[in-house]
Amino acid sequence: MKLNYLKTSALIISSILLVSCGGQMDAEANAQDDYGAYESYDYLEELTEVDDYANADEAIATENYNNNSQPIPQIERKLIKTASLTYEVEDLKATTEKVHASLALHNGYLSSENEYSSYDRNTVNISLRVPSNNFDAFLADVTQGVGYFDSKDISTQDVTEEFIDVKARIKTKKEVEAQYVALLDKAVSIGEVMEIERQIGYIREEIEVAEGRLKYLQNSTSYSTISLSYYKLVEEPSKYGKKFSNSFDLGWDGFVNFFVVLTALWPFAILAIITLFIIRAYRKKSKKKNKF
Repeated sequence: MKLNYLKTSALIISSILLVSCGGQMDAEANAQDDYGAYESYDYLEELTEVDDYANADEAIATENYNNNSQPIPQIERKLIKTASLTYEVEDLKATTEKVHASLALHNGYLSSENEYSSYDRNTVNISLRVPSNNFDAFLADVTQGVGYFDSKDISTQDVTEEFIDVKARIKTKKEVEAQYVALLDKAVSIGEVMEIERQIGYIREEIEVAEGRLKYLQNSTSYSTISLSYYKLVEEPSKYGKKFSNSFDLGWDGFVNFFVVLTALWPFAILAIITLFIIRAYRKKSKKKNKF
């Protein structure tokens, strides 16, 4: 009976220990579950934020794609075209008439024209401007029949970006100027008025500079500048012919210079004539005395 009692006590103690261990294990397990749940919550929150950024980036990318997929409005290119040509012709007069006729045909105008002669050629230089839309057609027309160019320089400069930038700066400056003008009405002291007017003066100066640049760009892109230099060769004189011509010129110059010198010495010539007349009269008088 005593043995049974001991067995029963041992079973009860074992059960209590098992229950205690099981409870502690359950508590630890629950604590680990809670910690894991806490960690999972922070992780999910972080993922949510990252996902939000990702979604935002994706939305921006999608918006950019949609914007880019839309037709982009065509921008009129602003081009400055220039040309400089030098070539030989057979007839200067006929070529000049052709240039003027082509200029009138393509609605251009003459900037300058001059003609000069050198030792071996006669040359005509013409500077003109034609509408940029007629640039290629005018060059093709005026150089028709020219087989060889001594020099040919054609260039195109794209100033579209600068054109747009200058227009935007003018708009912005005018808006700032309007704000200063509005502030001027609210100024209460002379110092404030003077300061605002000084700022308005600076902005107005910047606007005028930008408007001048814009006007230059508009003019340069509307009309192209073309410089033409064409010439006709003349026969070169021979070596002896040139010497003869130079000798003749020197002789003529000497002859003219001789008379120039005589003209400059006319008082001395008159004095010499008077002296000679007196001497001759004196000699005649002396001869008469000797006869008597």
